[in-house]
Amino acid sequence: MNRSVLTLPEAMLRTLRVILSAGNMRYIFINAGIVMLTFIAIAHGPFRGMGFDTMRIIMYLALLAAGLIFLNKTADNIASIYNNGTDDISSSLRNELSSREAGQFCAGYIALGAFISVFDNFATDGLGDTGDYISIALNVFFLFLTPAITLRFLTQGSATSMLNVPVGLSAALVEMGPVRYLATAGIILVVSYGVPYLIYLLLRYGFGNLIFRLLSYAFSGSFSLGLLMTYILAIIVMILLQIIQSFSLTFPAYLYPSSAVNEDKNGTFTDHDADAAQPQSTPLQPRPVTSTNNVRCGNPDYDLSPAASRQQQTPPAQPAAPSLHKTPPTQPAAAEPDFRLLADADTRDMGIETQKAFALTLARADALIRRGDNLSAIALLKTYANEQRDIAAYFPAYARLYRLDPQPALLARLIHSAAAGHRPSYDLIHDTLEHSNPATLPADSILPLAQQAGKQQHYRTVLNLTRNFAKNHPNHPHLVENYYLAALALAKTGAADKALPLLQQLHTRYPDHPRAATIAQAIARLQGSGQT
Repeated sequence: MNRSVLTLPEAMLRTLRVILSAGNMRYIFINAGIVMLTFIAIAHGPFRGMGFDTMRIIMYLALLAAGLIFLNKTADNIASIYNNGTDDISSSLRNELSSREAGQFCAGYIALGAFISVFDNFATDGLGDTGDYISIALNVFFLFLTPAITLRFLTQGSATSMLNVPVGLSAALVEMGPVRYLATAGIILVVSYGVPYLIYLLLRYGFGNLIFRLLSYAFSGSFSLGLLMTYILAIIVMILLQIIQSFSLTFPAYLYPSSAVNEDKNGTFTDHDADAAQPQSTPLQPRPVTSTNNVRCGNPDYDLSPAASRQQQTPPAQPAAPSLHKTPPTQPAAAEPDFRLLADADTRDMGIETQKAFALTLARADALIRRGDNLSAIALLKTYANEQRDIAAYFPAYARLYRLDPQPALLARLIHSAAAGHRPSYDLIHDTLEHSNPATLPADSILPLAQQAGKQQHYRTVLNLTRNFAKNHPNHPHLVENYYLAALALAKTGAADKALPLLQQLHTRYPDHPRAATIAQAIARLQGSGQT
């Protein structure tokens, strides 16, 4: 069943199925064991007799370890639900997320909890019963934000985005709808407060005499059955509290709009939709390689004289981003992942389940693009093409997103990747590099980009990248290297008459540069044969 059409009871049942699965419960038991063993070690074992502050620190460390395990596993579960739409939860601690991504969730969630806790302590200090009501209100508010916080992490993948509460809440209300969001938050509040209160009532009134008797045995100094039962009861309570907390984080994941595609409002599904949703090779064709035989005009671009450096160059017009046409969303057909879509992805550090989810996401994005729903495709691709994801690993998503929505931040990440030697990133932005204003590029990136362009015989790109480098970055250590590459590109494109003066200027002005001997050899070759 697709989660975007689940009713609230269905979502609750599927959430419980995930939480109570063997792959998830093993970590809940581990966490309860860590806390209880630490408590036993403090009360009866090697930590007994230490100072109060030391024992408190040990207990806090145990709680922190258990909390990190819990948050890591929960984050991986909700990411798997959001990306794959299934209840099949891996038994490993992290399968869907990398350690960095899971760490972002832990950091964001702990930071929000710490902020609420600190604010609670300061706001309620000395207020008596009023302070208790304020504490309850703060905790209710935090639980009310849980769906928004979780959605923000799933769509943005960073701790800072989780902390941006106003934006996250606004986005969640838009994505889920106000009524559905309020219903989801209401169920979380009822479960988070109602179930513990019910447990409290049962312990106090239903089993009050039994608990009192067990506790009396526990503190009598006798390692009797009562002491053992008390610890077992404490473990059960910790397990129940973890299940409740896991429910509040996991339940909303079934109610968000699908990470793959928003469905048609009437829920219809046609044969045409099924055909469009089948995974195929990406429909985005690479841009044609521009001919490198045309000689670039404007020799002052490569003149090192002060007069030339004062000349103002008009930057070429930046190509406009493609227009995005919103059409009614569609529902995809279930399909097996097509791993051919990952041909350009570096999957060496990617688990098989992550590869499957990524391939299915690419197939869904391609189906959206074919139907003209670029806005939904962009939103889907951004779950993989963002600053938290490695470009080499998730390059197919970057490639599609860049062609649909070439935003400056995305281009900057691709430039950084291309400058670091990632050939697919360079190939993707080659046309942009050939026509963009080089003054807008990072100075340190121009040399490695020009070297990449030279290896691919993209001489016009070399010339554009190095254009006006002396004017834009007059004292940069790459100046000689860049203009040497420019001279080679001029010679290769038949402009030896422009390359020779440029090389001579370099040799005259920088006689002690490590490239001086190479430049002299190039000058000799040009003077002797007219080419390098």
